[in-house]
Amino acid sequence: VENLRELIMQRVAAEKSIRADILRLTEELRASQANQLAVGQLTHLQLEAAQKELESAVQLDPKYADAWFNLAVTHTTKQPPDKVEAKKAYEKAIELYRDVTARQPVVDYVAALGDVYRAAGRDGEAQRQYDLVGAIDSLYRANGIDTDLEMALYMADHDLNRDDALGQARAAYEARPGSTRAADVLSWALYKIGKNDEALNYSREALRLGTQDPMILFHAGMINYKVGDRDAARDYLSRAIQINPSFSILYGEQARTTLEDLQNAVKREE
Repeated sequence: VENLRELIMQRVAAEKSIRADILRLTEELRASQANQLAVGQLTHLQLEAAQKELESAVQLDPKYADAWFNLAVTHTTKQPPDKVEAKKAYEKAIELYRDVTARQPVVDYVAALGDVYRAAGRDGEAQRQYDLVGAIDSLYRANGIDTDLEMALYMADHDLNRDDALGQARAAYEARPGSTRAADVLSWALYKIGKNDEALNYSREALRLGTQDPMILFHAGMINYKVGDRDAARDYLSRAIQINPSFSILYGEQARTTLEDLQNAVKREE
């Protein structure tokens, strides 16, 4: 009887453990689905809907770093009406970015925190994050982790070691045949070093699936502007800004001013 009771208790405990695992996996799946939905909503500036999905995601899975990161992004995406509101948005974003970088210190997250610090006028703290990016990259490489794509984009975006950025972008592209993201990063690294005709070829490859990513469209707009195709440049920049006027802390203003210059040039020619 005692043996039977022990067997029953073990079976009950096992069933409870299985049910807990199923519940945990179900919550993680739901959190992942909510995060993926929010990413699409963010791209199209549906901020309230995105925030709702992301808050649901982190509630379901509090350790879900990517959802926390995207939640921080929502606070830097909408153009605040004044400087006071902008400061509040940056402070909230900084709070969330600091939390997510503490959870998972990867290049994309740490660089994003640096960019928000810089946008908020806190240059010293921004530089500390940028310095940390290099340390993280060295640590990852020492452990055999490939960071070519992330580091190529980071260096190109921040005008650092442009030759190295191009070399890593080429390596990332060769390691990811057919990747539109790798093609986009390579096109941007080429643009940054002044190889605009070659950049245009890879930009076209990045666009081949009809992307609605405003950053890729921005890259395409700037590259076409440099090669002298102003109609294409105006089209891509218009689409990027139409999808999301605040698509980038680093490049949102440049996109708007370049588009304005292109539009004014058309008016002068009429």
